[in-house]
Amino acid sequence: MIDHLLRRLTVGQRIIGGFLVLVLLLALAIPVIITNHGFIVGRLQHVTNIETYADRLLLLALARIMSSRLNLLRYLQDYLPSSWESQNDVNQATDLLRDAQSLIALSDQEAAVASVLEELMNYKILVNDVQTARQQGKSQEATRLAFLASKAGSTIG
Repeated sequence: MIDHLLRRLTVGQRIIGGFLVLVLLLALAIPVIITNHGFIVGRLQHVTNIETYADRLLLLALARIMSSRLNLLRYLQDYLPSSWESQNDVNQATDLLRDAQSLIALSDQEAAVASVLEELMNYKILVNDVQTARQQGKSQEATRLAFLASKAGSTIG
């Protein structure tokens, strides 16, 4: 039937008809393109927001680690009665890193955060050991452990 219809049309009418069919197909495709573009932009915005939040959590964890190192030094210089502030900063950094780890999508980045968490646990043990040595009156041991803790904190940072 379509073949019979096309044979009755002149060449000019066939060209105009083909052009009109092409325009009709493009007109039908525009809403699909706009919807697809909106979906892609929305998804990209969502992924970007998650990555930004994860980066923010990592930076906050770094600030807590640096604060812990500073509080440990303040404790060693008798400005603080205990290393509780330093330990509290380590606990906050650990929580922030765990939150960031749950948001990270790439396995190599997740492994890096897991490695930092492990080092942070070792750092926390060193902070506790510094306080124990200091309470026992072993100032040289406390100084040595504080140096190790400072070095570990620097490595974590």
